[in-house]
Formats: sequence, C-alpha cells, structure tokens
Amino acid sequence: MRFTAWARHQPATRLQAIRAGMEKLAHGSGSSVYRIRLAILLSLPDMPFHDEKRARTLLNQIVADDDPGHSDLVAYARLLLWNLDDRASARETCEAELGNERSQRQNLQHKLNELKAIEEQLDRRDVKH
Repeated sequence: MRFTAWARHQPATRLQAIRAGMEKLAHGSGSSVYRIRLAILLSLPDMPFHDEKRARTLLNQIVADDDPGHSDLVAYARLLLWNLDDRASARETCEAELGNERSQRQNLQHKLNELKAIEEQLDRRDVKH
C-alpha cells in the first residue's frame, strides 16, 4: 500500500524509469513483489505506460502460483485484481451513461432545430400578411 501511495506522487518520467527497471526484475520467474509493484505502476490511471491488461496478467500469475509462503502477496494480488475489475465496471457504467446522455442531447438538439424551423416559417408567414 505504501508503494501505491508513493507512486501516485511521483512524476511520470520517474515512474517510466522505475517501470523499465521493474520490467527487468519481474520478467519470467521474477519476484512476486516486483510483479505486484509493476502491476501497480501499469494500472495507475493517466500514465503514458498505462496497461491494465498487462497488470492483470502479472497479478493473475501471482494468484495462479498460490505459493503458501506468499499468501499475503496472493491476497494482495487478488485485492488489486478486484480493484481493477471494480474500476473497469465503473468505467463501463460511466461510458454507457455518457452514451445515453449524448443520445438525449442529440434528440433535444433535433427537436430544437425543428422548433427553430417552425418559428422561421411562422415569421415568414407573418411578414407576408
């Protein structure tokens, strides 16, 4: 948890350098701690290297290993996966709501345009009479 809090306050350039180092340390059968840290970095929103799919892969590897000596890390990996799932669900909900609002706005704009056209017709009729 401290790593997550610390990472959120680092500049993107520093995190990019840290990510590159973590990639090397987490590669293959690397330490689960480094895989978790890399997954955290990859799942940080608004980062140029944001990659939730890769973060999920790393976390799922830890969960699949299910090493009894790393039960705390497995539990933390599961928590991070839950967090990613929760964020994805919230994002999908927001996108659906945004799509609905756009559709409603387009319908209202269409109705407004129709009303303007009717008003212009009435104005032209009044000018003729």
